[in-house]
Amino acid sequence: MKAQVSVETLLVVSILVSVFVLMLISIAYKNQDAAYYKDLFERQNTCNKMALAVSLSFAEGKKNFLLFDLDRNVSISKHSITVGNSFCDFIGDTNATAVSPMNLATGTIKIKNNSGVVEFDQNTMQ
Repeated sequence: MKAQVSVETLLVVSILVSVFVLMLISIAYKNQDAAYYKDLFERQNTCNKMALAVSLSFAEGKKNFLLFDLDRNVSISKHSITVGNSFCDFIGDTNATAVSPMNLATGTIKIKNNSGVVEFDQNTMQ
């Protein structure tokens, strides 16, 4: 009788450990998903801020400029911005083209409207 109680106890403990391990695996997958979506949100946020800055510079007209702090690398084509695998569109024309996009690294950039064409200067020290 004593051996039977031990087998039943081992069975219950094994089931509890299995449930605990499955819960840990599930939590690990949820944390991985949360990290992915956090990064996706941050990329999209950077893209939207940059698109707003470009659109504002275009709308303001000649002789203005904006200083913008990039927290991620971006690629700019004629009417869109790509940050990682996120993208967004903006109003205006740039000196970048769809065939040869402009790549900007993290740091401060100068966005200026030059006669209706938005230009970017990565080497800004202001």
